[in-house]
Amino acid sequence: MASKDNLAAALKYAAKNKPVFPCKIDKTPCTVNGFKDATTIKDKIFAWWKENPAASIGMPTGSGSGVWVLDIDLPDGVESLSKLEEKHGKLPETLVQQTGGGGVQFFFQWPENGTEIRNSAGKVGKDIDTRGSGGYVIVPPSTHPTGNDYQWLTHRPPAPAPDWLLSLVKSPPQKTSKTKNNDLYGNTPYGQKALAEEILALSMSSEGTRNDQLNRSAFNLGQLVAGGQLIMASAEGALRGAGFGIGLGEKEAEKTISSGLQSGMRSPRGPQDDADDFSCYNSNGQNGFNGQNGFNSSQRTATDSQRTTDGQLTDSQRTTDGQDQNPRENNLKGAVKAWILMDKRSFKIQDAYNDLNIKNPQQKKNVSDYLSRFCSEGLIERVNGQRGVFSYKDSSCPSINFLDEDEDMESMLKLPLGLDDLGIQVMPGNIIVVAGESNAGKTSVLLNIVMDNLKSLSPDGKYERMKYFSSEMGDKEMKIRLKAFGKPLKSWLPMGAYERTGNFHQVIDPDGLNIIDFMEVHDQFYLVGEWIRRIHETLNNGICVIALQKKAGSDFGRSGEISLEKPRLYLSISEVIKGYSSCKIVKAKNYTAERNPNGLEKDFRITRRGADLQELTDWRYVQYAERKKLNAQYELMVKQESAEMAERSIPGEETAYEFYVDGDTKRVTIRQVQKWRESFAGLDVDEVLKELAYDSFEKPFLTKNWFFQVSGILGKKHKNLQGG
Repeated sequence: MASKDNLAAALKYAAKNKPVFPCKIDKTPCTVNGFKDATTIKDKIFAWWKENPAASIGMPTGSGSGVWVLDIDLPDGVESLSKLEEKHGKLPETLVQQTGGGGVQFFFQWPENGTEIRNSAGKVGKDIDTRGSGGYVIVPPSTHPTGNDYQWLTHRPPAPAPDWLLSLVKSPPQKTSKTKNNDLYGNTPYGQKALAEEILALSMSSEGTRNDQLNRSAFNLGQLVAGGQLIMASAEGALRGAGFGIGLGEKEAEKTISSGLQSGMRSPRGPQDDADDFSCYNSNGQNGFNGQNGFNSSQRTATDSQRTTDGQLTDSQRTTDGQDQNPRENNLKGAVKAWILMDKRSFKIQDAYNDLNIKNPQQKKNVSDYLSRFCSEGLIERVNGQRGVFSYKDSSCPSINFLDEDEDMESMLKLPLGLDDLGIQVMPGNIIVVAGESNAGKTSVLLNIVMDNLKSLSPDGKYERMKYFSSEMGDKEMKIRLKAFGKPLKSWLPMGAYERTGNFHQVIDPDGLNIIDFMEVHDQFYLVGEWIRRIHETLNNGICVIALQKKAGSDFGRSGEISLEKPRLYLSISEVIKGYSSCKIVKAKNYTAERNPNGLEKDFRITRRGADLQELTDWRYVQYAERKKLNAQYELMVKQESAEMAERSIPGEETAYEFYVDGDTKRVTIRQVQKWRESFAGLDVDEVLKELAYDSFEKPFLTKNWFFQVSGILGKKHKNLQGG
């Protein structure tokens, strides 16, 4: 389904007072505050879908939207529902949709009697879930990750649910408020801390245990989702990122995450189910890591008699080499080391406290001791002698072999918009960033790079195969985009096209050409620099072209100048007026020409659905006055084109012939030609006009009074024909 239909549908839902918000193809929210951003405000919805044209439509469930949803999943949900209906009676006629995954969802009115319905899985029956307070669903005409569209099976208002169904889905009253102090995504502090602990346990898992740990962590977090402490999107996203990060395959990880979450949601859990509510901390105030290599709050701590007055273990509790026998402290040391090795970056000691949930004073002291020990061991070092600031110590320095390079130093990539003419070169292992505003032409530039460099598409192409990762385009949009280039779709097959939104360093070809369209981030923009760094470390002889979103008026992606560090070529694309764009060279490190290309700009126009980049100017430096003048010219061109299109839509006003006049093209309409035919009866007016039109381009002779010149020539020839 076209993205414009998603926008139109979203506006229709809003008009019916149903709040909506945009979601990615994987069903996670595009907005900063998740489903809490859902609105019926038309302008806001327009803005969302302008920024995310292919976004799916998310609709919150609960009292705010007035609906809750009974979700019948495959493979056993239909049979489970049939058994329930045999026992209690048929469900009433109500609004029903088929999901892209093949399941069915029944929409019911939110109960007016105060019955509380929360998200659950398997509570009603096998493969039957509910979406209530704190939940949301994707609605038609959105597209499922499988490529299938969601669609309505019935068209009627949601009906009240029968009493027997309400009794099965209703949730017990909460002992503690689940909304108070929730974070922006709807997660409670209890849920957030549990989430952090599970992800840490997962990151520390050893090879051979990782999939089991992923299943355990998914189960634990599924319990919290059903208990109202986490929203599903947060749990799924964190587990997915951690699973990919430790090397699990995408298909394997997705299956384990789904199974674990669904199983856990059958046993809802929250702080009220703990012996006390200390948000994952035990009575000693020490944090309890869960997982294979962590420690759990249920493990026994050392008694006071086993500790000295300063809280340290007594000599009897230590081994002869001075190491703690207490597994909790050994595991804490291991956790700190694993945390350092995860990112290998500079950090403050407070970062370790925050990420590892260290709040107990004694454990803070232990972490400080471990960091000092790691400094002595050469794992890390203090930054400029600053207290509490450390950096991972990386002594590896790959040598640069400049003797064996080819003499011609040929660029590894053909670039669009005449960048090659400036002598700009792309070397093995280089990263290129294309930062652009929405609708400014990022994807068009990227696809033109593919067109010029893939051997199956261009005789000068250098690459047999390449990878194209898209966070927005589905199958249909990609097909439309590629068809515009006029090449058989089969010739694009060596370009492997994939849907991907993150962890690109895990899937790029280190020795091939990789296109990322685009690196999607909505709030934690500071992470972009880190993501680009990881890609740079993964590349060997390959190239990676990365698209970033940017704000109007800025030269940099939304991550700011941090995205400038690793790229050797950085382009910034802005829409100067509607339909006209400008490309600026923000950074070019490799060039052979004498002229420094940094800061140069070129204006261009996108035609044929992005297949053509029509260059409007040369590469030059543009001052404010010139930019203002150019934009005025483009606006005039747009007005003229609009007027011509309007004229041509009127019968008789279509163009019949075009003439070249003073560097411009002028036209005469069918209506005007018909008048000449009537005035000069007997003369072959069309033959004369064809000859004049041809001559005007070959040997320009017409002036500003061209229309009267043409009419005069016709009159003279008619007079000669009459013997006058």
